[in-house]
Amino acid sequence: MRPYIERAADVAIASHIAAQVFLSQDNDDLEFLPLRPTPVHLSAWMSEDDFTARQLRFVGVVGLSGLNARCAFDEPLESAIVERIAQAFLEYVHTLIVPKFVDHIAQAEVMELQKLYALPDLRS
Repeated sequence: MRPYIERAADVAIASHIAAQVFLSQDNDDLEFLPLRPTPVHLSAWMSEDDFTARQLRFVGVVGLSGLNARCAFDEPLESAIVERIAQAFLEYVHTLIVPKFVDHIAQAEVMELQKLYALPDLRS
């Protein structure tokens, strides 16, 4: 079996959206640290005091490559925890994509209207 660091790097590199996964000791608190499309340093994401108070630990990397979800975990996790991570990652991706998609649709509609108004008036 390939070492975790290689599997995690593959997930991060092959994904359009990727994040490091942090869980609390009792697995009831979850945090994603963005890796792609724009990486964020942990100190810019949350304070050291908050990180310590929440007792977060690094457990792996998740990503989305096209329509395929990918993951690499540093430790064995129960299937229920993996399912919760997957659901949370889906919500995370949704918050990243939907605002950009809405903006894109609005811009596309304006461009189409401008094209229509630029057409010559063929009425007599």
